[in-house]
Amino acid sequence: RSSPRRASSTAEELLLLQEKNQITTDSSAKQKSVSKASSWEVQARFDWEKKYYREMRRLAQVLHRPDPLDMLMELSDEASSSLVKIISDIISKEGEILFIPFDLTALAAVRNIVTNWRRILGCRLKIVDKNFVPNALSDNSLFFSVGTKKPDEELLFKILQKNASRFLWIGPSLTKALEQIFQRSAGCCILKSDFSCNRADVLYAGVSLLLAHCWKSIQSSKAETVQKHLIQASSVIAYLLNNVSIKNSLGQTMQANRDYKTAFFVGPPVGTGLFWTKIFKQTESLILEFHLFGESVHGPIVTVDSQIENKFVKLENRKQMVLNYGKDNLAQWERDFLGRTKIDHFLNHAMEDLSIGSNRPFFAEGNWYLPVLRNDYDSAKDNLIIIDATSRRYFTHAIDELATYGCRYARMIVLSQEAFQKDAEKKLLYQYPISHLIELPGLNGNNGEIIPISDFLLPFGMNLLSVAMASAAAATAG
Repeated sequence: RSSPRRASSTAEELLLLQEKNQITTDSSAKQKSVSKASSWEVQARFDWEKKYYREMRRLAQVLHRPDPLDMLMELSDEASSSLVKIISDIISKEGEILFIPFDLTALAAVRNIVTNWRRILGCRLKIVDKNFVPNALSDNSLFFSVGTKKPDEELLFKILQKNASRFLWIGPSLTKALEQIFQRSAGCCILKSDFSCNRADVLYAGVSLLLAHCWKSIQSSKAETVQKHLIQASSVIAYLLNNVSIKNSLGQTMQANRDYKTAFFVGPPVGTGLFWTKIFKQTESLILEFHLFGESVHGPIVTVDSQIENKFVKLENRKQMVLNYGKDNLAQWERDFLGRTKIDHFLNHAMEDLSIGSNRPFFAEGNWYLPVLRNDYDSAKDNLIIIDATSRRYFTHAIDELATYGCRYARMIVLSQEAFQKDAEKKLLYQYPISHLIELPGLNGNNGEIIPISDFLLPFGMNLLSVAMASAAAATAG
C-alpha cells in the first residue's frame, strides 16, 4: 500500500486555500447562472430530486450575499455576541469543541466539518456519540448539539440535565423548554425552514461560516481566507447543476449497471459515504454500503466475482465476435472503445499500445476484455464498486483501492476530478481497468486553467453527484 501522506501544517493548509482564492476566477460571475432554473432541475426525473437541486441553487445564491450566515441560521445579535466570545476564547486557549450529531444527515455534515476545520482552527474538534456524552469537561470546552430534524427530546433533556458543560443547539426549532435550557447555556442557532432537502449542505456551510465568524475576532486574516474560499462553493454548485454532460454520463452509467442490486461506496473518513448511503436508501434502487479506504482487504473484497471470462466481453476475431454479439454491437464497441479501429487490427497490434483506463479494453489472464458486461452474466454474484478518488488528500488511498479491486476484476465506477488529468501523480488513476469514470468539473483559473476543487468544497459537489446518481439508479430500476 502507499505510504501515508505527510500531514500538512495549519499554515500550509491556509496557504493552499489562499492560493486557490488568488488564482480562481471571481465567482461573482456565476451569480447570474444561479438566478434561473438549472439544467439539472429541468432534467430531474423526480420531485424530490428537483427540489434538492433547487435548494442547492438557492444555497449558491445565499453564499454570494453580504450576510450568508444570517440567511442560513437564526441567531439573535445578543446570542451571537456571546457565542463569538465563547468560541473565540476556546480557539485562542486551544480548548475543545465537541459535536453531538443527532441524526445520520447531521453526522455526515459534522464529519466534513471536523475533518476540514481541525486542520486549521487551532483547537481540538471531536465527534461524540449522542448515547455516550462525557459528563465532565473543562471550562474551556463547548458542545455543539447538531440535528437536521427534530431530535429525540427525551434523550436531549437527559444529556443537558446530567452535564454542566456549555451546550449550543444547531438545527430545527425545539420545544420552548429545550430552547430555554440552551439559551441559558451557549444559545440556539435555528436552521432556516426554507431549506428542507439539502440540510447536510446547509449545516456544513452554516457551521463553517459560524466558525469563521467567531475566529475573525482574534485572527481576522485567517478567517477571511476561509470565508472567501467558502464563497467559491457557489461556483462548484453552479458548474455542476448546469453540466448536462455529467448528468447524462451518470444516467448512462447506471443504465449500464442496471442489473446490479448491491454496491459498495469506498472512500475517505469524511461524511460523503454516509450521505451517499442515505440517498440511495431513500430511493430504494440500489443497496449501497459505505466502506472506508483500507477496509476492503479485510472482507468486502470477497464479494467481488473474479471469474472474468464469465463476466466481461472477451475480444476475439471478428468472425467470432459477430457470431456471439452481432454486427451492430461490434460496430458500436469499435467506435466507443477502440477509436474506430477494427477488432482484428487491434488484436494484432494490441501489445504495441497497452494504454488502459476508462473506455479502453484491458488485458487479463492472457486475453483482452471490454469493460462491458456479458448479456448472460448474473450480477447477483457480484458487487458494483464505487471509488471516491476526488480528494487530493486521500488520492493515494483511492489508488490502493483501485489496485485491490482491479486484481479481482471488479466492475468499478470511479469518481475523480477533471483537473487531475494534468497532474503527474494523479495520472496513476488511468492505469487501472475502470468501467466508468465520472469527473467533477474544476473551477476556472485566472489564466484559463482548470483549478481542482479543494477538500473544503468537495462536500457540495459530492452530495450533488449522489443525488443525481441515485435518481438515475431509481429511474433505471423503474
